[in-house]
Amino acid sequence: MISLTTIQQLETVLPDYLVTRRWFRSKALTISELKVGSFLPLDGFVLLFLDIWYAQGGRDLYLLPVTSQPVDEQPIVTFASGEAVYDALASPFFRTVLLREIAAGSSSGALMAKSSITLPEQDGIVESFVSKAEQSNTSIIYGNQYILKLFRKLEAGINPDIEIGAFLTSKGFKNTPAMLATLEYRPNENESFFAAILQEFVPNQGDAWKYTLSSLAAFDGTDVGGYADSAKLLGVRTAQMHAALASSAADPNFAPEPFTSEDAQALAGEIEKQAESALGLLESKLDALSAADQELARKVLERKERITHRFAALAVIKTHAKRIRYHGDYHLGQVLYTGSDFMIIDFEGEPARPLSERRAKALALRDVAGMVRSFQYAAYSGTSAEKADFWFRRVSQLYLNAYFAEAEGQAFLPSTPEQRTFFLDAFILQKALYEVQYELNNRPAWVGIPLRGILSLIDFF
Repeated sequence: MISLTTIQQLETVLPDYLVTRRWFRSKALTISELKVGSFLPLDGFVLLFLDIWYAQGGRDLYLLPVTSQPVDEQPIVTFASGEAVYDALASPFFRTVLLREIAAGSSSGALMAKSSITLPEQDGIVESFVSKAEQSNTSIIYGNQYILKLFRKLEAGINPDIEIGAFLTSKGFKNTPAMLATLEYRPNENESFFAAILQEFVPNQGDAWKYTLSSLAAFDGTDVGGYADSAKLLGVRTAQMHAALASSAADPNFAPEPFTSEDAQALAGEIEKQAESALGLLESKLDALSAADQELARKVLERKERITHRFAALAVIKTHAKRIRYHGDYHLGQVLYTGSDFMIIDFEGEPARPLSERRAKALALRDVAGMVRSFQYAAYSGTSAEKADFWFRRVSQLYLNAYFAEAEGQAFLPSTPEQRTFFLDAFILQKALYEVQYELNNRPAWVGIPLRGILSLIDFF
C-alpha cells in the first residue's frame, strides 16, 4: 500500500508525467497546480483522483490508479528513498480486481458499481491486456469476453458513452457492443462522475482505420476494389445507428426535436468561432511547420475571410430535418471491423467539447461529415498524394450514396439534395477546422491533411 507521504510527494512529479500520456487531454495548457483531491484504496492498490488547475484558467479531475508493487513497466517515479510508484493498470492482478469489483456491482466508499452480469467463480488472475489503441481513455480486454473502458478525465453528470450505449442496447441495435456494467465515483451527495464502463467484447480484426489502410496498400489508383462494398456497408450501418437513436419519442433525452432558427444561428456562430480559433492558432504556429505545410497554411490563411463567411447562410436557413442524439466523434477509429461487418463504439463525443455539448442533439449529418473527413485522413496516410484524392472522392461517394438511400424518409435527414449537400459541407468544414487545432496541439506533422480538406472544400486549392 502506498503511504500518505508518498501520495503527497506525487503531487510534485505528476504534472510532468501527465503531459506524456496519450489520454491527457490538456497538453496545450500549462498545469499551475496539481493536488490529490482524494484517494481510494482497492485491494492493495490506490485510485488517485487528481484535481488539476491550469495557468490559462479552468480545472479538471483525472483518475490515476497507482501501485508500489513492481510491474513490467517503467515506474512513474522513483523517489530518493528507493520507493517506486507505477501505473496500476500494468498489473494483471489490479486489472482482475477491477473487473471483479465492477462485475459484482460492489460499492466501496465513494465508488459504486452497477452490473447486469455474473462472473464465473474462479481463483487467480483473469487473462487481460491493456489496449494499445490511441484514445483519450484506457481500455482493458479480458479474455476476449469483456472490454472495460476506464475514463481518465472525469466529468460530473451523465457520460454520453454510457447513456447512448445503454439506449442502443435497450433498442436491440446489434452493431454496437452491449453495455454490461458501470463504475461511478460519488465524492459527495451532489456530484457524480462515471469512472468506467464494462461492455461485451466483440471479436474483430482491429478498427476500421487499420482495415482501411490495409485496403489502401493494394490500391492501384483506378479501382477501390473490395473496399467499395465496405464503404457502402458502413454507410448503411451509420444510417441504421441514426435511425435507432431517433426511435424514441417518449424519452426526452432521445426524442427528435426541430431544427429551429435559433439552432441555425447557433450553428453559424459555432463554425465562425471555430474558424477564428483554428486559424488564429495556425497563424501563431506557422513558423514551426514543415515547408510543405507552411505553404498549405499560408493558402488557408489568405482565404480566412472567405472561410469564415463560407456558410453565413446557415444563420437563416430553414429545414424540416430533426435534431437527434448522435455519435459525436465519428471516424474510422471508432468502428471495429469484424471481417464481415462493422461495430460502432465510443459514444463519448469530441473530447475537447464540454459534457453539455456532447449530450446535445444535432443534425445527424454531423456524424456523416466526421466519417468523410476520416476517409481523407486514411487516403493521405495510406497511399501517395497522386492516388489519395481519387480514392477519397470515390469512397466518400459510395459511403454517402448508401447512407442517404438507407436513411431516406427518416425525419433526421434534410428532405432535398441541396440542403443535404449544404449542411454536410458545413459540418465537414467545421470538422476540418477542429482537426487543425487538434493536430497543431498533438500531432503537428499531420496538420497538412485538414488544411488540404479546407482548401478543397472552398474550391481554392
